[in-house]
Amino acid sequence: MVHVQGYIANKSTEEPESVTAGRLLRIQVDRMLQRQRVPMAIAGDNATLTALQSMGHLHLWDRTVELHTNRALQTFIEGGLADQSAYGGGLRSREDSLSRVESRFGGKLRVQAHNSRNGSKVLKVFFLWKLLALASSPYSETLFVDNDVLVLNPLLVRDLLLRSLHLSDFVAITDPARPEAYTWEYYKKLQRSEQGANVMDSPPMYRRAVPPLCTALMAFRRTPSVEQLLLRAAARLALYMNPYDPTQRPFAFRVRQSDQEMLWFQLSAGEPDPLLRVFALPEEYLCPAYWPNHPLGNNNDLPYYHYIYAIAAGRTPTWSTRWGSYDCHATHFHHAEHHLANARPAIDPAVAERFHQRLGRRSTSLPSCHAPVSPLLTFANIGATQIRFPGRNCTHYVWSLAGAMPDGVLAKRSMKKEMRNFATRYRAGDFGDR
Repeated sequence: MVHVQGYIANKSTEEPESVTAGRLLRIQVDRMLQRQRVPMAIAGDNATLTALQSMGHLHLWDRTVELHTNRALQTFIEGGLADQSAYGGGLRSREDSLSRVESRFGGKLRVQAHNSRNGSKVLKVFFLWKLLALASSPYSETLFVDNDVLVLNPLLVRDLLLRSLHLSDFVAITDPARPEAYTWEYYKKLQRSEQGANVMDSPPMYRRAVPPLCTALMAFRRTPSVEQLLLRAAARLALYMNPYDPTQRPFAFRVRQSDQEMLWFQLSAGEPDPLLRVFALPEEYLCPAYWPNHPLGNNNDLPYYHYIYAIAAGRTPTWSTRWGSYDCHATHFHHAEHHLANARPAIDPAVAERFHQRLGRRSTSLPSCHAPVSPLLTFANIGATQIRFPGRNCTHYVWSLAGAMPDGVLAKRSMKKEMRNFATRYRAGDFGDR
């Protein structure tokens, strides 16, 4: 795991995501590999490691790898590649000296000012520290998980280390955030990206026979080929070598500057390495979800609430496609207490409390007005799914999602069945373990 000056840096007393993920990972590892203890390590800067030590959580890891981020950032500053900014510093691009950039889209010439917040001038450098930390792994075989990844399947660690790495040197999960169909909405996203208004999270280059690999869960061997892959991806990130989608010239579609994109560029455009074996697993090995912040909800919110409610009820979340539903081996979503408290539409506090208890966190105090009573489950004629949890002496809090789900009728019916089952168990107070 890698944790560098994250949310732990503030004065909040809530448990950091890295601690929750590390504790759950340790439980799963010790449950299956009883004969041999699998060592766990965390890489971080001195401030983060000191904070974890003071909070009494550093014992979860058998080894710490200190990253001298301040010294490294100072080297970048002296070389003219970085400047002091938010998030501990930012990496400059080659175009910082330019105040305007020409762009072409649909045959029209436009001149747009650079947007420093879209990944062109300023980069959150923890992506760079992550790549360097992975290349510095002290183990011959490494399983890496992000701080917001919850490992649910006790067989996952063993299978990745003993099975996947048996036939490969670098294992990652296929990212489901791939380019959409060429609809008008996607065309407008391309236009805004080409004009410098935003960055493409799913650029068209991911259509070109090399799919995006999510770097939140990876397993790899410490071989010269893997080390070169990680270090050269870090160099591309630090030197801002790939700001645009190379498959769409002359259009300048901006791509996100992170570890995931740079690994894609190194694999697809770097010098071929016949000794590097790469293997991609399907999405259910790392079920992702967006953190919901829209008051009315949208289709992208569905997985987040499903994961929260399923884990709270003691069930394994599932990843659904038009072909069926599959048990999640791990989940990838922000699960800190402040994330659940600030999610919109709001999550029932009683469910959030049960979720935190499932993850082994300390109990959180709930306002008396949020003492839950029986939920009211309704399905509108337009197909919208809505569940209401009336509170006592306070306003209702509502969980609602649109009915036009991306995976069609099967997903909609599965969601209705899931929520009916949850409502029945909720009324009965039954959240028994599987």
